[in-house]
Amino acid sequence: MERIYLYKIFKNRFAKYFYVLGLLMFVYGIVFLIRLFVLELQFDAFGSRASLTFIAFQGLVVILQYAIALRNTRYFIEFGGNCISYLLPKQCSPESIQLQDVNKIVIKLNEVDIHLPEGKKSLRFNNVEYKELKQIKQRFEELSVAVGKQL
Repeated sequence: MERIYLYKIFKNRFAKYFYVLGLLMFVYGIVFLIRLFVLELQFDAFGSRASLTFIAFQGLVVILQYAIALRNTRYFIEFGGNCISYLLPKQCSPESIQLQDVNKIVIKLNEVDIHLPEGKKSLRFNNVEYKELKQIKQRFEELSVAVGKQL
């Protein structure tokens, strides 16, 4: 079985450091904003309220970007002995296609159409890096030849 992950966000080793930095920025902004409002200081000893709000907002944005990137690392396509399993964006759970059910495979630029007896399934690989897309297309070309010989 060969599993290809579609989005490899964490190639950059600094991703986790940016997450920690975003978390620290968010906590710093919120803590000092709360101190300013609770203590009702007349002067801005820890920076202006606007800048602290902006720092907290920036930290929140970095945390959300990290969470989205982490969510995207779960998408994959897996080529097994006699089935194809995949989890693509906008799907809740992994799906499988048995190779004996496949009638035809059509490979396009960023899309693979798999013709089945009950209809057609389109697998779209938008925003997938070239290396992974090339691997996926190569595997589908091999499967297409195998399906052609099977018929």
